[in-house]
Amino acid sequence: MPMSQALERVLEELQHLNPDERQQLLEALRPAAAARVVPRVEVVDRVHGKYAHVRTSSEAFCARKAAEIALEDRSHRQ
Repeated sequence: MPMSQALERVLEELQHLNPDERQQLLEALRPAAAARVVPRVEVVDRVHGKYAHVRTSSEAFCARKAAEIALEDRSHRQ
């Protein structure tokens, strides 16, 4: 993935920081760097678990389709 222009500018400016400024920057970035990146699958599982009782549009479609098929089956049997 190519680096953004903003990130390139930041990296260029880093070269001009003195040691104290670099230390301040590292301390400012530490909380963000330590933050846990949650894998997408885990996020999806959490959301699905929280909203498991809510039907998705595809589940609603499948339910409607199953009802239509059952209705057609009954009408063909008569």
